[in-house]
Amino acid sequence: MENKKDHVVRVYPGRMQGKVLIPPSKSLSHRAIMAASLTDDVSSVGNVVLSQDILATMTAMETMGAKIERSLDDNGRTMLTIQGIFASSTKPKQDRLSFHCRESGSTLRFIIPLAMLFGKQVQFDGTGKLVERPLDVYTELFAYKEVPYVYEHQRLPLIVSGDWVSGIYPLRGDVSSQFITGLLFTLPLLPGDSEIRMTTPLESRGYVDLTLDMLARFGIEIIEEDQRFLIPGGQRYRACDVLVEGDYSQSIFFLLGGILSGPLEIEGLSPTSRQGDAVILELLERMQADVSFADDDSLLVRPGCTKSLVVDCNEFPDLVPALAVLCALSEGTSHLTHLERLKIKESDRLEAVYQNLKALGVEVERDESSLTIQGRQSFHGTKVDGWNDHRMVMSMAMAALANQGYLDITDPECVSKSYPDFWKDYKALGGIIDEWRVG
Repeated sequence: MENKKDHVVRVYPGRMQGKVLIPPSKSLSHRAIMAASLTDDVSSVGNVVLSQDILATMTAMETMGAKIERSLDDNGRTMLTIQGIFASSTKPKQDRLSFHCRESGSTLRFIIPLAMLFGKQVQFDGTGKLVERPLDVYTELFAYKEVPYVYEHQRLPLIVSGDWVSGIYPLRGDVSSQFITGLLFTLPLLPGDSEIRMTTPLESRGYVDLTLDMLARFGIEIIEEDQRFLIPGGQRYRACDVLVEGDYSQSIFFLLGGILSGPLEIEGLSPTSRQGDAVILELLERMQADVSFADDDSLLVRPGCTKSLVVDCNEFPDLVPALAVLCALSEGTSHLTHLERLKIKESDRLEAVYQNLKALGVEVERDESSLTIQGRQSFHGTKVDGWNDHRMVMSMAMAALANQGYLDITDPECVSKSYPDFWKDYKALGGIIDEWRVG
């Protein structure tokens, strides 16, 4: 078997300038494709990037019965035309359905409750780190609702047999929002009314808001009050056309690039976005970065010195890999807290960030839930591990701009998980790389 650690991209320090169109929000794309697939008519979802995660969700919805066609719009961007699962007068339940979710945690956690509506027995599998990412929220609900399942050694595959019934669904609020989203998509389709009852305060507010907004666009009513989501049963998804806005969780890489070596003009982001990761603009303002929206809604980023940051990262864990790089190049000592969720991402991102910063010569300390980072003017590493994690690789690519000499990064191809054109855009802006080197 080929050793993926032999796949390396060599990146040189340099200067980035120009314009970059940020890819569409992966979070919104997942939700729009799912909602469109649950209608009884035809919807369109425009401005989609066919990353590995999005392809996993498309395949999952097709397995349930949706029909998805791809085309290009007038701007050359991918548009999906989706005929919903309920377009036929009846949707018989199949004896057995099988879903392979690749490495997409969103796909897996979103579709587990939903797929049970379409198959008498349903199997879920995946690859990479996804195989061991926790599903205890669902397995606890299976036990509570007396739904038979097989989940050996707390690893995929998961096999579920049985039906959901409407009623009360107790759920901790400090779990991944992906579990909440899966139930919010599913419970409106049950014949009776349901309630998701938070047993602890809800923490993943931003991602839940994205779900509620998308459901409302497709005609689904959810009532929120006092840590509860009240969900009328027997609802139907109404067809809707969606144009997906740019992804703030991807913008952070080029925001970082602009601060380190710009100026850059970043296009495709909504100034009024409800994405939780849009908080990056507030964080950069606190760090005194030179970032502002122009009249045409492009985001202008100019190089300059930044200040240290002390912040609770619980609500935006996907920003941490790149944010930590910026902290390491900022004046003073930064302290990033509430990082527990980083351990169960595509890699153990807490350990990955710590090890890579050390490899770059940064003074950094970590404990079980935080990082303390001493700022410096530049890096002096020669090789870092990509950890087979798209966000780690893209963060290190930007770190290379401030490195004293070349920087080798392993697993460069894993950016296809969320941003297949990352290296193309990186080079177009002036980034200097050697193409993949094997061995």
